[in-house]
Amino acid sequence: MSNSSLFELKNFLIKRRLSVILIAFLLLTFIYGVSLKCYNFSIEIIIFECLTFLVLHLLFTLILNRIHKFYHSKSAISVVHLSTIFIFLGFYLFVNFQYADLLFVFDKKYEFFVENSYVLKGLISFLILLAIINQFWIDKHLLELDKRNQQFLEHEKRLIQVELINLKQQFQPHFLFNSLNSISALVGSEPKEARRMILLLSDFLRQSIRSKESEFEKLEDELTYLKLYLEIEKVRFGHRLNVVFDLEEELIDFKIPSQIMQPLVENAIKFGLYGNVGELTIEVKISKAEKNQESANPSELIIEIKNPFDSTQKNQLKGTGFGLKSVEQKLNFLFKRSDLLKIETIENSDQSEFNLKLIIPQI
Repeated sequence: MSNSSLFELKNFLIKRRLSVILIAFLLLTFIYGVSLKCYNFSIEIIIFECLTFLVLHLLFTLILNRIHKFYHSKSAISVVHLSTIFIFLGFYLFVNFQYADLLFVFDKKYEFFVENSYVLKGLISFLILLAIINQFWIDKHLLELDKRNQQFLEHEKRLIQVELINLKQQFQPHFLFNSLNSISALVGSEPKEARRMILLLSDFLRQSIRSKESEFEKLEDELTYLKLYLEIEKVRFGHRLNVVFDLEEELIDFKIPSQIMQPLVENAIKFGLYGNVGELTIEVKISKAEKNQESANPSELIIEIKNPFDSTQKNQLKGTGFGLKSVEQKLNFLFKRSDLLKIETIENSDQSEFNLKLIIPQI
């Protein structure tokens, strides 16, 4: 049985605890009645004994339930619990003896049974009530633990949301500074392109603000955001930049962390074009994990980004690594996993290749 199933069963039993106790008492009452029948007691005596046992124990159970709503001791067995049980035992045995003596005064066999069953009745009732008190204590304890865990999870979630907001706010200046520098360079030589880049940057920032409203969005919306970014980069690099997408239509409704692809593609452009004068083709392949892949989950979305680069320029292009580190942090915050971003560099004599694989679990 899974942890979630056990958790649901536990919550169900806590919420239905009185119903479970009622069923248990009915079963015990039935067994008690059958036992009395085996000793050939009259039906009146059996009904009296069973009703006395059932009604008084149920009444005390309800009283205990009310007490435990407002009182919770540090230990399951306390002086309060034991004293409460002994008070009930005295009341139960007194009622049982007093009314039995009045109702069945002429039945010598039953009178003998009543006088010699005090110890047995008291012991059985003590064990039953002790079990009920312990169960109420455990239920209360579990509810308090769940409440504390829920408060801790909510606090942790708020911290994660703050971290994600900080990361999102850091993504924008990182790209914005580069775009503003490019606009500044284009103003004098190509004013039309500068104006076009300003309009594209405005649309990009507007879309960015919208995507900040949620931690996840559809892949379709993320691709729209990414293509706005690429339009801006194409103004800067012209025909030198080419991005090829390989995507199945059925995947556009998959969920993906917002603004997670842009820094990865930006990293590919940086290492593919900066310091070079040739053209660059970036391949972006989006697929669903195949069932026959080793340890692959079919509900995972796989994003692969490949770009060639000049290995001789690699050392010159070493930056802070902010983009990739931010993506790793974001994935760790959202999924509590550190194996979702895989990076591979294939170096050849003529042209090297930078491969990046992003795994997005579908929650």
